[in-house]
Amino acid sequence: MLQLRQVIDKYSKKIRASRKARIALFASVFLSIGSLTYLCIAGPRGVPAQDGIVNFGKVSDLVYRGAQPDALGMQNLKKLGVKTIINLRMVNDAWKDEAQEALNNGIAYTNIPLQGLGRPKDDDIKTILSIIASSTSPVFIHCQHGCDRTGTIVACYRIQHDHWSSDIALLEAKKYGMSVFERGMRRFVVDFGKAAPPVPTQVAAKKL
Repeated sequence: MLQLRQVIDKYSKKIRASRKARIALFASVFLSIGSLTYLCIAGPRGVPAQDGIVNFGKVSDLVYRGAQPDALGMQNLKKLGVKTIINLRMVNDAWKDEAQEALNNGIAYTNIPLQGLGRPKDDDIKTILSIIASSTSPVFIHCQHGCDRTGTIVACYRIQHDHWSSDIALLEAKKYGMSVFERGMRRFVVDFGKAAPPVPTQVAAKKL
């Protein structure tokens, strides 16, 4: 009986040790993913700041892209002839003075919030692309970092307006810092691209 008890105690210790090992492994994996996500969100992404705006880029004569502009950035947008700003940030996350700063610089302002993570809604993308298509003067599109939500909109614009393939559009999005974790947004761009025939890859690639 004593021997049986010793055997049971031995295996109980092994089970407890195994559980602790699994917990430690899960914790390690969780912290690693958290660290990568933090770096993805907080680390420097995209291209160097231009015209007072981080991750700034000219998509076409009528479309500019970038991160959240400040008051100086807003003045520079005015100098570039921008007449419309489309802010993709959530209402409770947006710069509260942006609408007034835009007004002070003679720029129309609209906020169409997109979630910072996950697949965007079809209607929101259609609305944003419709505003861009109907504008006869430059439009500036931004989110917080100018990487993911902005990258999604620009990729869809490239597909619809410039007839790029989704692969080439996503290459440009990657250049401007679109996160590898944004699978929902990347999947949306791929699905969006299925509706339009791409131009030859070598032609579109020259534009990057």
